[in-house]
Amino acid sequence: SMGGYVALALARRHAGRLRGLILADTRAGVDDTATRTHRTKSIELAREKGSAALFDGMLPKVLSDATRDAKPDVVTRLKGIAGRQPADAVVAALAALRDRPDANPGLKAIAVPTLVLVGEHDAVTPPLSSANLSAQIPGSRLVHIPGAGHLSNAENPGAFNDAVRGFLAGL
Repeated sequence: SMGGYVALALARRHAGRLRGLILADTRAGVDDTATRTHRTKSIELAREKGSAALFDGMLPKVLSDATRDAKPDVVTRLKGIAGRQPADAVVAALAALRDRPDANPGLKAIAVPTLVLVGEHDAVTPPLSSANLSAQIPGSRLVHIPGAGHLSNAENPGAFNDAVRGFLAGL
């Protein structure tokens, strides 16, 4: 999702440099008050207990039930990646997420082929949110990644990579 926020900022600031755009498990809008408060609490947790503790609390929200139940190797790998992240970097990322600008006003101006990907069980950026994002970008294509939550590229890499390859082949 954070990569999507970065990609939307790039599209807003340097549209002429883009040939295509992929937005995976992301949204254009800003956080509501409850989410901003939660991010601030997450910042405090990351500072106090580190990034591994933060990710453990996020697991039920970012991974689908199917992944947590049937793919322990994926869960272990993602926990390892999260645990290796410096707390200061996680804190900075959470602050950037919390304080990002609203990208909705610029969506209709995106003039390059755009692929919007979303895990069919994404609880962080739900499929309806991705459908609304896609609907605002002229000519964009929405693809649901089966059996995946918010980390769709890790949960179902085959479907995710097939969608990306197909999109890139059409550019």
